Amino acid sequence: APAPAPAPPSPSASISLGFSHRSTAKDSKAAIFGVCFSPHYAALTPPRHVFAAAGGPQVAVYECCADGSMALLQTFRTEGSPAEDYYTTAWGCDRSGQSLLAAAGKLAVIRVFNPARQALVQTLSGHGHPVNEIVFHPSNPTLLLSASKDQAMRLWNAVTGVCIVVFGGDNGHRDEVVGVAFNLAGTRIVSGGLDRAIKVWSLDSAEIKAAIAASCAAGAGAPVPATLTVHAAAFTTYAVHRNYVDAVAWLGGMVLSKSNENSIACWLPGGDPRLDIPEDRRKYLGDPVTVIKRMPLPHSEIWFIRFALDRQARYLAAGTQTGDVHVWSLDHDNDRAACVLAHKLCSSPVRQPAFSPDSRILVCGCDDGSLWRWDRDRVTSGP
Repeated sequence: APAPAPAPPSPSASISLGFSHRSTAKDSKAAIFGVCFSPHYAALTPPRHVFAAAGGPQVAVYECCADGSMALLQTFRTEGSPAEDYYTTAWGCDRSGQSLLAAAGKLAVIRVFNPARQALVQTLSGHGHPVNEIVFHPSNPTLLLSASKDQAMRLWNAVTGVCIVVFGGDNGHRDEVVGVAFNLAGTRIVSGGLDRAIKVWSLDSAEIKAAIAASCAAGAGAPVPATLTVHAAAFTTYAVHRNYVDAVAWLGGMVLSKSNENSIACWLPGGDPRLDIPEDRRKYLGDPVTVIKRMPLPHSEIWFIRFALDRQARYLAAGTQTGDVHVWSLDHDNDRAACVLAHKLCSSPVRQPAFSPDSRILVCGCDDGSLWRWDRDRVTSGP
């Protein structure tokens, strides 16, 4: 079930977070671009903290053990020429509730694995260029959304293999789409790309809902439905960032977004027009926004440095190109990170952090192929 909407931040309190480095794993020489915890293993009794790490031609599945180590459970490796280079990975499940692990990257093909069967169960082809990010729907984990260098996003049924909707075209992104996310209800999508645009797309139309339902029946005697195309987003803005946008997420009705400008922005779609800008230039900013705050993230000038929001929307983590990881408490209205995680042996860019479903473990993937495990051991609040 989706996590509850985040509570309003406390304006007057400060918070101190403490994380301890527990272990480091390095089973690949390739850069780790994608890290994602499974919510399904965490729901077992007792819960298991299982995550996937994607980089180079393989996706590796690890378990965070009670002794602080990270145990390698299995790997899915894609051989062939040209060589695959995975950029992103995500967890979903099939109709029976079995976990699915999807991964995609350089070759523009999304591969869906069943870890329990140790098998490739679906291949999703349609993008014309590399896939930068994939995410599963928050309440229907058979639905998979992909963002690509081909300037489009695609919504798939990962079980039947049907491409349900293509988001893009004349009024879509004008450069590659790098970041994408569902809102908590699964009714809206936010996307960001190299064109500096951040767009909001709706899944609420009767036509899209009918296409999603038809995709579930495909392959069971029913014909494969035609793919819909949505050319225009419901909202488009260029006003938040001056450079490409490589990470986005919803925080309730607000949006978190990041560029290579050494900060993460928190903002609301809508607001008053920028009267300090001449009207003839204002139209190039797109729809107005209300920027709530910008959270400093020094040493993050290179692109494809992601951030991670925990399942309860309480903590935000982002790495830097110098190997540090900044963690914010979103329960408190403070622009500065509550703590910065650093280790003398970690100097490689941190591409992707990921929180465990209970928010107690943070795993970070780095350019040098290493994975770093940090466990939260302290949360204290003060005036």
